[in-house]
Amino acid sequence: MTVTDSNVFGNGSDGIQLREASSAILEDNWISHNDGGGILLSDWDGANIRYNTITNNGGCGIAAYERPCHYTNESFFGTVDGWGNEIPDRWEEDGNGKGDTCGVAVVAERMKVKFTNERRDSNGA
Repeated sequence: MTVTDSNVFGNGSDGIQLREASSAILEDNWISHNDGGGILLSDWDGANIRYNTITNNGGCGIAAYERPCHYTNESFFGTVDGWGNEIPDRWEEDGNGKGDTCGVAVVAERMKVKFTNERRDSNGA
């Protein structure tokens, strides 16, 4: 699955849920004002999340579907690469209600996760 150059806005739940698929590329999207989180990772084999703006969501910008992020006994297993994303924390301007990420650091310790939230400069680099 590939989602590029899209506005994912105002959903009653998470903006994008990645579930039970082999790979996804999410690039140059605006994911904002969703009642749940921006992106939910669940039962996922691989995701490439780059150059997205993920702001003003009710939940976390990006969350793994596992504890402590969600009340579940499930765990996220997969490989996530991400860079160049703008994901403000809850206390920052346009921040996500429950923070920038949840579970991504935990997943990073036991899986192959490389994730940076570097903001792009005015040239888009």
